[in-house]
This record gives sequence, C-alpha cells and structure tokens, in this order.
Amino acid sequence: MKIFDIFFKKKRNSKNIEGVEIKRSLRRSRTISLKIKNGKAVIFCPNFVDDNYLREIILKKKQWIDSKLKQKINIIEFSEKKKFPILGKNYVIKFFESKNNKVKINENIIKISCKKKIKMKFIFISWLKNESKNYLTKRVINLSKSTDIKFQSVVVKTYKARWGCCTSKSEIFLNWKLILLPKKIIDYVIIHELAHILVPDHSKKFWFNVEQLDQNYIEKKDWLRENGNKFIKFN
Repeated sequence: MKIFDIFFKKKRNSKNIEGVEIKRSLRRSRTISLKIKNGKAVIFCPNFVDDNYLREIILKKKQWIDSKLKQKINIIEFSEKKKFPILGKNYVIKFFESKNNKVKINENIIKISCKKKIKMKFIFISWLKNESKNYLTKRVINLSKSTDIKFQSVVVKTYKARWGCCTSKSEIFLNWKLILLPKKIIDYVIIHELAHILVPDHSKKFWFNVEQLDQNYIEKKDWLRENGNKFIKFN
C-alpha cells in the first residue's frame, strides 16, 4: 500500500471493532497494545494500522477480553465504620456531630465532625484533596531532587482514567486519588512522570530511564494495573 493510500484511508478507519474501542495515534511508535480501561476493552495503535489486522488480534484475544470484562471491580466505599485507605493504611470512618466542620486522624480512626451526617462525605473529600495536594507536591519536589530531574510545576486535579501526565513544558499533573494508594506506588507514578521530562514517549529508552530511577518499577507497575481501578473509580 502506498503512503498516499495509507493517509487517505485513515479517515475511514473504525473507532470500534467487535465492541473494542480503537484509539489511534500519529506518533512514530509502532506498538499495538490491548488494555482493559474503565470496564471496557481498548486497543492503542499507530494511525496506519489496518482495521482487518486489528480485527484478527481482537478475535484471537476474545476469550481473554471476555474474562477480564467479567471480573468485578471492588471499588472502595466511603461509609461510616468501614475501612478507608490513605497512603496504604486503612482507617475506620466515624461521624461526630458538631457545629464546626473538621476532619482529624487519630491512630486508625478518621474523625469527621460536621452538623449533618449527609454532608460527611463532601467535607471529607474536600479535606482529602487538600491533603493530597500537599503530600504529592512535597513528594515531587523530593523525588525531583533525588533524581536530579527538574520540573516546572505540579498540578493536582481529578482524573477518571489516569494517574498523571507530563507536558512538553515539564509540567506534572497528578490525580488527587493517588493519596489512596501505598506510598511506594505513589512514588512510582511520580518517577514515571519525571522520566517523561527526559523522554516524552514510552520507548525502550524511557523504560530504561525508569529502571535506573526505580529498580523495582515492574512490580509497582503490575500492582497498579491489577489494583488501580478500585481506587481511581472512587468518587
């Protein structure tokens, strides 16, 4: 197929094949990856890959896709007297009636004080977002110093399907829900984004840099892939 034909045909490429979402990229990478994200199957691939080739991959992987989609995600819950994770440690949530809104952690208990129990979750999440911003900003600064990788700024916000990203201007964006994860997993995500300042893509060079910064990154990467959904879907 001629190069002209490849680019001419790209407008007719499917966005969904056999129930699998297709996300194409104009980047030079030739990697094709099949993932389960947010309860649905997604293929990431270069823009020039033919629909028929992708259909073959999907049909070969159909059994794997079906089994993964059937797996139930146990999303963490916010409920009084239930355990809730912060920085890898579980705490029991307790409500205290008070005129003043306040959240305090005492040993293994999260004490939430407010006038009405119905406002408890809103107050807690507002507090948690602020705690997350403070913690993540400090960790980025510390890891930046220890890795000798300079960044421009840190922004902590809400994402529904990603833990973070890094812009071409060395700006690091992080998901506030990272505070729900163990500390070592948080550090891996931050190191991942710092490594993108050196290499913007996920090439071999990028993963080589990550390994130099964190020799156990594969273990943490696998943990996040297996367990991340139940945390990132919390709202």
